[in-house]
Amino acid sequence: MNHVLDQSESIGPSIQPTRYEDDLHMNGGGSLSTQTGDRDGESSSSALQPQLPDTTQTRQDWNMSGDLNEVPYLLEYEFSFDYDVSNLFAMDLDWNALVEPSFAPPSEFTSVSGDNQNQDVSHAPPTSRAVLGHEAFKRSPWVWQADSHDSADVEEAPHLSKAQEKLLLPRFLLDRNSVTSMAIPPTMGDSARDAILLLVQRNSGPTTTVQSFPSVQTLNFLLMNFLFREKDEGCPFIHMPSLVPDKCRPELLTAMIAAGAVTVGIDQIWRLGLAFQERTRMALFHAMDTDSSLPRNLDVVRASLLWIETGLWCGSGRKMEVADSAANNMLRRAGVLYAGFYETETAPLTSDNGDVLKTKWLKWVKLESFKRLALRALMSDVQSAMASMRSTTFSSTDINFALPASRDLWDASSARKWKTLVLAKKDSLETTPTLTLMDIIQDPWKLRTCGDNYDRVLSITAALYCLWPQVASFLDSRALQRSLTTADKPPASSSPMWLEAQRQDLYQRLSSLRELARSIDSLTADVHMACELFSMSLFVSPIDTQKFVGRCGAEESQVVAPSLQYWAESDERRYAMWHAGQVLRAARNMIPAHIQGFRAISVYQACLTLALPHLLSGSGRQPLVRSGEMMMERDMTGGNQQTTASALPCSTDVMTTGKLVILNDEEGIQSKSYLSSRGGHQTPALLVSGGRVQPISNVEMIANTMAGIFRDNHRRGSSSTTNNSTLPPLLERLIALLTELSKAT
Repeated sequence: MNHVLDQSESIGPSIQPTRYEDDLHMNGGGSLSTQTGDRDGESSSSALQPQLPDTTQTRQDWNMSGDLNEVPYLLEYEFSFDYDVSNLFAMDLDWNALVEPSFAPPSEFTSVSGDNQNQDVSHAPPTSRAVLGHEAFKRSPWVWQADSHDSADVEEAPHLSKAQEKLLLPRFLLDRNSVTSMAIPPTMGDSARDAILLLVQRNSGPTTTVQSFPSVQTLNFLLMNFLFREKDEGCPFIHMPSLVPDKCRPELLTAMIAAGAVTVGIDQIWRLGLAFQERTRMALFHAMDTDSSLPRNLDVVRASLLWIETGLWCGSGRKMEVADSAANNMLRRAGVLYAGFYETETAPLTSDNGDVLKTKWLKWVKLESFKRLALRALMSDVQSAMASMRSTTFSSTDINFALPASRDLWDASSARKWKTLVLAKKDSLETTPTLTLMDIIQDPWKLRTCGDNYDRVLSITAALYCLWPQVASFLDSRALQRSLTTADKPPASSSPMWLEAQRQDLYQRLSSLRELARSIDSLTADVHMACELFSMSLFVSPIDTQKFVGRCGAEESQVVAPSLQYWAESDERRYAMWHAGQVLRAARNMIPAHIQGFRAISVYQACLTLALPHLLSGSGRQPLVRSGEMMMERDMTGGNQQTTASALPCSTDVMTTGKLVILNDEEGIQSKSYLSSRGGHQTPALLVSGGRVQPISNVEMIANTMAGIFRDNHRRGSSSTTNNSTLPPLLERLIALLTELSKAT
């Protein structure tokens, strides 16, 4: 007898284990298990305002407490963590082969394959280094080589190996202190689980049978993993106080569960997330084919953005490519980018109560959600464009609506709480002019005069991302100008004045946004990282850097090599390396376990920039200075940390270089000197784990630094000892890629 599913589970104040038939290979839970036809059994302005060269010159406590009388339906879902999890450990979960067979574990990825394995690449000629680098990229998610057999169906497996559901309950997945601080976490019940199961069945292949399915407890754990991460995002677009999972569309539920699963460094859970992400994509397209009004539905638009974001940063080559090809034109078609979409009649009156007040609140939530969705789509598009070496689909002037409301209004736990906050700000809201992103880009300090009427962190972040298309346009103009240069007019000396003026203007705009954020206590790690990454890109093209190390093949590497050689001898190199070091500094300050997705890509790109001078010199494997541990001295005048040559072990190389400049430390006298024309005599160094300072000696040292940043961040996000295998796959593959590039170059 072949049972498909026992749907008798229930969830209440205490989670109790449930029983399934033995022939489902489950006890108290389940897994997403498939059985497929005739297949075989194999699973497949700061103080630093430098003169550019060649120019004329708190995280809030997420408190869900408050008067919830206006949303009584939220009280139906209480979630208690006082239960015995030992019975859950026997639950059979297996999603071991729900990803394309081309995915190789990081341990396999790091080795140089074939005839190159025993080759000494430290003295290889530039062409062969680029070839080896390209081979490394082929084993990365960014150079995915598809064939005619690759499809969504390939990701299904006929047989599933056994795994235990205790993998869903490690302490680093859900921290109990964080969970209990949330008064009423939104959780789903059996009806929502049944809707998800039906969605999966309808969007599985004709030869695929859903043989078993995750329990409601499992789905709730993954849902909350997503929600806890979402609340710490700079641009949250899921409104938690009004979220009722049982009333959401199943496409949104599966999208949130998938987003929560792919960030977990456990293979089986990650694969479950990939399976849900694929079913979400297919279900959304099918639903919109049958109902043309759905592209204007809030749940559908949120689910669409989530499946794209999940695919972009999941670490699976096929899904990353499919997600990158999905443009966010749905929002533009729906008109949510324009001011006319948003109404102003949602402000509550003193006399509003009951259903009238709740209706106004929910209407305000819907419109505010669309604003945040549009801004999140803008950021996601820029991030994807940078990672994929393409142009953005958004322009700097696309978004014309007013800035999003302040975070306290967004986080208001009830309609009554929202009303109280709005009425308290009534005078300020009526006397303050309406600001848009264009206003902030033109004059960032306008935001400071508006009090707390707007979400300051989100507004600054969005303004930063609006500047990226202009940065990309500057890089394109530089590349075109470079192609017009001749042998007697080298690229480093041929930039016309208008190009340098454009760079100066963009650099000062970025600096102004950073200083504004610092002055209003809004310089979060994400804002800092984005600002430094974009500033770095003004001095070295991320596309040229990737091409040089072999991402696009040996021919492209040879094309960009001459201009990068001039770059290495110019002042631009020091500016680029300084801002790259500041990206690493921002990463060290990131919220625990939040270096995921584009944050990890930013750290990787910064490390590649730091390694570039060594790669260009042909000494990627040869130390330029003797590394080793050093004692660190703090400048008593308040400058940045510095280490003198006398503090190092005896080393002639270092003794001749003078003082070190720590690139990932605060700005100070040493950094200003480094960026000046006198900075060529200082040795770049990094502050690494344990408070040690190390000169940037070779590429391998930089790869180890990146790995240390990733692991330290995720170790701080866990109350248990974290090992290398607990990092999400994207991070593991970035470490493996940079490690192999260090060997190949």
